[in-house]
Amino acid sequence: QQYIEGLENERQRMARELHDGVCNDLLAIQMNISAGKPADSTASMIDMCRESVRRISHELMPPEFSYASLDEVVKFFISKQADANKGKIALTYDSSAIDTNWSDVADDTSLEVYRIVQEAVGNAIKHSSGDEINVRLSLTKEKLEAVISDNGSYQHKNTYGKKGIGIESIRRRANAIGGTISVEPYEPEGTEVKLEVPF
Repeated sequence: QQYIEGLENERQRMARELHDGVCNDLLAIQMNISAGKPADSTASMIDMCRESVRRISHELMPPEFSYASLDEVVKFFISKQADANKGKIALTYDSSAIDTNWSDVADDTSLEVYRIVQEAVGNAIKHSSGDEINVRLSLTKEKLEAVISDNGSYQHKNTYGKKGIGIESIRRRANAIGGTISVEPYEPEGTEVKLEVPF
């Protein structure tokens, strides 16, 4: 049941990405063509749309954790998001592993943590109205911790409300790997999503 719900949540997230991003880009391209605007401007919009599709298709593919660690996969994801939102949102990432290695994290755990980071970062980009997002991963022999914080404020109640689809999706993924999720205010302003997975 958790697996099926996870797939459905992923479908919904991708549907939002396509609707809010690619569909709007295509509409703008259509309007440019109808208005007879210069081809150069339309060509640059097509390039942006193509890059959006490439990014979404990349995110749909499950990471190959046999070739890369959770740390490396999340770092790559954040760098791609930073590039896609350059000039609008500053995304940063840092990590630490004490007396252990990221390669010791099981593949199923790595995948769920990665999807949780994706969901939380996506929520922050789309709904927080903030311009700074930080992702931190830390690993010890006792637990794995992921913290996603932003400096914005959520205007949509269904993102992190008591019955919000955002937090429910993240919580189900956390439960699947024996972890816990908390969503708290982040001082001086913003929101912090924290995942803890004991080992």
